[in-house]
Amino acid sequence: MSAQSKQPTYFEFEADFVAALRCIPMQVRYNLDSCGIKLKLEHWNHFSPDQKQALAESPCQSASEVTAYGDRLQAWVTAQTGSSAKTLAIDPEPAWLNGNVVPEVVLAKAEDCGLAIAPQQWLEH
Repeated sequence: MSAQSKQPTYFEFEADFVAALRCIPMQVRYNLDSCGIKLKLEHWNHFSPDQKQALAESPCQSASEVTAYGDRLQAWVTAQTGSSAKTLAIDPEPAWLNGNVVPEVVLAKAEDCGLAIAPQQWLEH
């Protein structure tokens, strides 16, 4: 692991597959959203274990890290499959990033589950 890499955070529900990284972990999915790349499981399955681990550990926060992450990922996809992964528009201000307002999609999903999220609860977390 390089000095720039970090230990990835995995969710409990990922425990069944995280050891072999046979599915794309949420940490990597977050990074994909950050750099605007739609990575298919088919692409993921072409990567080596070291490549998968690197994608989980590599930083993807600053503008330069996001660019480097996306460039490296696209190079790997192209090398493995002969074509690049689909790119997506990046929302510069996603609703979930605003800690002061519960996003409508979250409120709707909570309501579907018979739950309510008070604004104060959202602010606390």
